Amino acid sequence: MLARLLWYSRLTRFCGCLFVSNLSIETLENAVTTWKSPYTAYAALCFSVFIGYQVVALTSISRSVDVHKTFPRHLRFVSYAITVAKVCVNYVSFCLGSQGLLEFLKAATAFETSTSFSAAVKRGLDRGRRLFDAVVQAMLFASFVGAFVIALADGLKKLPPTSAPWRAVVVTGALCCAMAFFLYDSTVHVITTRCSEVLLRYLESESLRLEANCSNQVAHYAQLNSASEIATVRVNVCKIKALKVNLDKICGPAIVASSTSLLALLCLNVYRSFTMDVTESELWLPIVYTLYCGLCLVEMAFVSADLAKQAKKLKDTTKSVAMIRSSKEYLQQIRYLHSTIEPEEMCLTGASFFRLDRGLLLRLPPNLLDRNQTKNTGTAQLPEIVLLIFVVLRADSREPQGRKLARRRGQCRRRFSAAAVFLWNIAASAAAEVGNPHSPPAACYAYRPAVLVMCNAAAADSGGRSGRRHGGTRV
Repeated sequence: MLARLLWYSRLTRFCGCLFVSNLSIETLENAVTTWKSPYTAYAALCFSVFIGYQVVALTSISRSVDVHKTFPRHLRFVSYAITVAKVCVNYVSFCLGSQGLLEFLKAATAFETSTSFSAAVKRGLDRGRRLFDAVVQAMLFASFVGAFVIALADGLKKLPPTSAPWRAVVVTGALCCAMAFFLYDSTVHVITTRCSEVLLRYLESESLRLEANCSNQVAHYAQLNSASEIATVRVNVCKIKALKVNLDKICGPAIVASSTSLLALLCLNVYRSFTMDVTESELWLPIVYTLYCGLCLVEMAFVSADLAKQAKKLKDTTKSVAMIRSSKEYLQQIRYLHSTIEPEEMCLTGASFFRLDRGLLLRLPPNLLDRNQTKNTGTAQLPEIVLLIFVVLRADSREPQGRKLARRRGQCRRRFSAAAVFLWNIAASAAAEVGNPHSPPAACYAYRPAVLVMCNAAAADSGGRSGRRHGGTRV
């Protein structure tokens, strides 16, 4: 496990987001998580420079919005702000999860030692799956390179003009900030896929162990030996499940942020692609970056689904075991193993809000607001946060350019009221879910009319006053 993450752990520690020292294969037992050290100041400096660069970029985009005052420009600012917020969530999750990651690596190393796991054995995939993985990896690499190059070129345009001696320093700083941006953004993808692939190989090794010990065991002494081996498989499966739970605790908040931000970016950039000229450079950066984020989510979902698929295969193996003339201990261990394996629980989760599997790629909108996985409404409705963004910003785009400061303050108050109702919607649904685990999915949408009425009222009020002020009717 550590060998798969060693190179990336060194890179993240250099960029200031891994607080684990002495992390190597030889000195893993001596590795510790340190917060009160000079590295904390170094990490704070790196993150401060990164935030400063993003503030400069957001300020430049806001100035462009003030000059043009068009709806697609507003969406450009919103999409970039959502992206920066997602990257910050990934950074904070990885920093706070340093201790959990260290415990995860130690537990995985102990598991490999106790089970004599061989890392030389590779996964056996069919030709179609290998072709699919190759295509996804190629598209992922191409979108990553494209997004990085476009982001670097776009970032250099947003920097303030400087003299020749300082130009090289500014360009170097912009390059470092762009690299840090994509490094912080890729933490959840790299950690999730690398660790999940190793957990999948753990399950495959236990499946092979079970198949070898459940075939042609007729003699009583042989069944007693197989019973102990099956008990060992059950204990190992429980350890793998515990490792998966620890991985959920580390990457769960980042998975939620990645999924929700991808949903918002898709909605925003689809609108911008139909309203902006294809020759504008500001159009292509969000589109290529959204493609990159979507491919990351697809790869994470497929690897997570493979975990559940392998667990189901292991559980089906217990059903095909011959039970005739079997000893009581043998039957009891088979029954315990069968009841222990839950394929759905082997999927990665987004902070217990949803399961990360292939079905999530089609059910993403309702699952983000519906925590009840056993009951689906069957309709993928657009979340309130996207409606809130569109309604509020659409009202801004139809406002005249010469509005007053008092007018803006009134609009801000109405928008904050709508946002408060939206947050209350989420909190109320979560509280209802905790208080009543069998509450219907409709509880998550109980306050949807209030949100839409308030947003529409704010938009209508903005348009009505605008029409009355200019002696016309708002179209």
